[in-house]
Amino acid sequence: MLILPTMGRPHNLKRFVDTYLATEATIPIYIIFDAADAHNYVNVDVPKHFKRTSVPAGTRLGDIYRIIFHNFPNEAFYGVVADDLVPETPHWDVKLRDACLPNKIAWGFDGIQNERLPTHPFIGGELLRKLGWWAVPGVQHWFIDNVWKILADELKVGVYLPEVRMMHHHVMNQKAPLDHTYANQPDTNKDQAAYLHFMQYEMPAALARARG
Repeated sequence: MLILPTMGRPHNLKRFVDTYLATEATIPIYIIFDAADAHNYVNVDVPKHFKRTSVPAGTRLGDIYRIIFHNFPNEAFYGVVADDLVPETPHWDVKLRDACLPNKIAWGFDGIQNERLPTHPFIGGELLRKLGWWAVPGVQHWFIDNVWKILADELKVGVYLPEVRMMHHHVMNQKAPLDHTYANQPDTNKDQAAYLHFMQYEMPAALARARG
């Protein structure tokens, strides 16, 4: 399954839908709204095969992953895109999905991290089920990508597709303004502490499960 969490950016969602259609993407997307913000999107048209759902107000990205994986534990793959992505490559969705099946981690060129980090990875369902989670336990936003890159390297399951251009129009590369969504991110220090705890105490077991 493919999800797109969005918050405070109906204009970005419209841009994403436009590029989805222009690149002839076909995989259905679950658009995930914050319950307190969903009303701002009522005038954004999306393809009929998309699905809309909402999470409780204030739910962070890490918990969105946990909710979705809990509710949909048997999907062939799990992928994430964002409202600040602008796909450019035709059939990017199918290319990334096919590259991750059944137990790999696939990602494309985003214009910022590129091969260094899978910022919007597509992950084979078999791998997620062996690990038991989609986001690092305790982490809400930061360092999730770092863990996927470490897993990709350690397990030798990373598939980087530089020809698949998923351009990240982010405040970091000055392609987007510093809006409320960027400014209102979870505490980096808390996420770092959870990430370091995971790396020290839980990563060995996670690698063992993934290899089993």
